[in-house]
Amino acid sequence: MLIALAALLSLSASAAAQTTNDYDSDNDGYIDVDSLAKLNAVRYDLNGDGARGTVSVSDWANYTAAFPNAASGMGCPSAGCVGYELTASLDLDSDSDGDVDASDHSGNYWDTGKGCQPIGSATRQYSGNFKGNGHTINNLFINSSGGTEQGLFEWVTGRIETMGVINASVSATTDVGILAGSNRGTIVACYTTGKVEGLLTNTYLGGLVRIFQRNRLHKLQHSIVTNSYRDIISSGCTSGGTNRGSGAVGKTPRQLQTVTSYTGIFANWNANLDSVAGNDDPWDFGNGMQYPMLDYDGMSTATQGGLAMGIPANWNAPIVGERVGVSLTAAAQSSRNGAWVWEKSTNGDTWDPISGPSFEYNPVAADAGSYLRAKAPLTGGSVAYTRILGGRVADSPTGSAVTFLSGNASPQVGTDIVATNPVPSGAVDARLGWQRCPNTASPHTDCVYIPSSWCEIYTPVAADVGNYLRMYVYYATSTGVWTRHETAFTGQVAASQ
Repeated sequence: MLIALAALLSLSASAAAQTTNDYDSDNDGYIDVDSLAKLNAVRYDLNGDGARGTVSVSDWANYTAAFPNAASGMGCPSAGCVGYELTASLDLDSDSDGDVDASDHSGNYWDTGKGCQPIGSATRQYSGNFKGNGHTINNLFINSSGGTEQGLFEWVTGRIETMGVINASVSATTDVGILAGSNRGTIVACYTTGKVEGLLTNTYLGGLVRIFQRNRLHKLQHSIVTNSYRDIISSGCTSGGTNRGSGAVGKTPRQLQTVTSYTGIFANWNANLDSVAGNDDPWDFGNGMQYPMLDYDGMSTATQGGLAMGIPANWNAPIVGERVGVSLTAAAQSSRNGAWVWEKSTNGDTWDPISGPSFEYNPVAADAGSYLRAKAPLTGGSVAYTRILGGRVADSPTGSAVTFLSGNASPQVGTDIVATNPVPSGAVDARLGWQRCPNTASPHTDCVYIPSSWCEIYTPVAADVGNYLRMYVYYATSTGVWTRHETAFTGQVAASQ
């Protein structure tokens, strides 16, 4: 009896010590994915409900290795889970050696010689939903000389939204797409960068997803693609449209970069993604020198109470040391009652106060990677907030200095100014531009971007007389992070002699 009682007490203590994990932390019906192991586990739960169902014993063991001690039902709401969501960006080059290989991976999602194994297959399609929340999967590598329908997902019949796959290299015999090799579902607000290659002369390729898909009678059908674009320069496909089907429309880099809002070719990109009233503003268009990038992260873009504020031109790309400011509407200005308050957030949901008692704020190093917003108390207890969240604060400009050729200290109208070594060491992509500024005092909030000045040579015009000029460089490193630096100022521009 004493022995049995001791054993029972020991078992009870062990059970009490065991912890359970909630893998749907925000209880939205999407299981959290914050590691490569969890991304790999998705292949064992293709309907996205977190339940074993008909999954084999060995496959379920692989799944639960990534999600140990799951709370009952993975912590999903009572209605159950419907898919997965990225809660962090993932890099398949996990050891950062510049080479995606077996040292980065193990188990069933890596096949030496062929690279990463796609999720799903023609006979076991991924039918769940998958949300990226604005995050990216970096350095996807697939090299399947005998494979077809290759991509991060092989076959999709569910819904994939708000994610990017960047710096990818996907090669197969035919039917190749970076995000999906074959799509019979819905893909919304997603983008890809990298290389895609088919080994057959007559092959089907897509930078995002191939535009054809086979049904179970193995006949080719068109995927329906709308409001989708590709860079005709980087893709090497110089025609304005596609030769077959209804795929992404070809545009030049300038056409894709100079639109900085939901207008023109991007007029239909502001989508309602969460079924809550109002569109969700999932895209950050940058400053006219960048491609659109997802900037969603599950954030609400509705007015946060009170009245809306105006947004400055550089709000979408705030930089450490470069002042930003907001303005109240006339009605809100007349009823302002108290000091301005600035706040920052890493996720767009939880906000912390920061110093900044005026309508202007100068981001500091501690703000890098965070979103900013301002608010002002109004009479009657209401508050006015900024209405649209801008991009995350970028680090202050870094990289090698840009210098001018001799003779540019005293520029003149009609005489070229040349910047040397404009692209810093280690940059994998760069966008150049010029500014004119009435003075050289810091911070340089009065500078104006000069349209159509996209190279290292600029010829001053009459509008530049009396102003100072400088060149700026937006560039990306191998990690996919964009930052900026500028040249020193020239002297004041003089009229031609």
